[in-house]
Amino acid sequence: MSLPPSEADRWFAEHVLPHEPMLRTWLRARFPSLNDPDDLVQETYARVMEARVRESAPITSVKAFVFTTARNLAVDHLRRQKIISFEALTEINDQFVSEDVPGVSETVGR
Repeated sequence: MSLPPSEADRWFAEHVLPHEPMLRTWLRARFPSLNDPDDLVQETYARVMEARVRESAPITSVKAFVFTTARNLAVDHLRRQKIISFEALTEINDQFVSEDVPGVSETVGR
């Protein structure tokens, strides 16, 4: 037997979920370099629900709040990607490869 939906569940289904198709389309068009927009959508939902519970005033424009939250999360994600760049070991230039010369301790020992 399923439980009846709570007020928060009803609010989410009525005010947030109708924007999902447009949100996904907008994210793919605006941020094509995002690897997984699904994760971003889920994080957006979590933030929206958290804000609804935490704030004393109701969210007046849910659509604007959802899209603004998603945009901020996408920008943060892209910013992190720039800071933390991962390169494969095979792509590193040969200038970082050490030469076969005696080390400091070997040279000092002689």
